[in-house]
Amino acid sequence: MNTGRQGIPSTARIEPSRAQPVLEVDPTTTSDSAQSNFVKTEILLTEQDLAKRWQCTTKKLQADRLKGAGVSHVKLGRLVRYRLSDVVQYERRNVRTSTSEGANS
Repeated sequence: MNTGRQGIPSTARIEPSRAQPVLEVDPTTTSDSAQSNFVKTEILLTEQDLAKRWQCTTKKLQADRLKGAGVSHVKLGRLVRYRLSDVVQYERRNVRTSTSEGANS
């Protein structure tokens, strides 16, 4: 298997220069073997990655965060990242078939 930076399969990344995989562990489990069954890789997108995906500006994403609107984000110190799974879920929730449909339809 072809691996990229940090030994992550290159097919697992969206933007090789930007996306950052992280590991999530279920905090309710105590044994290492139980946790190893739960650990998964999650893709994190930067503001620039998401702005490019949505064809918007990073300022719009920043304004959405300030208002508490938009997609959920992760704060890592001063860094802001978006989990790809949250982005996809947000996109699916916001599919509309008519311009007259409201945000909560």
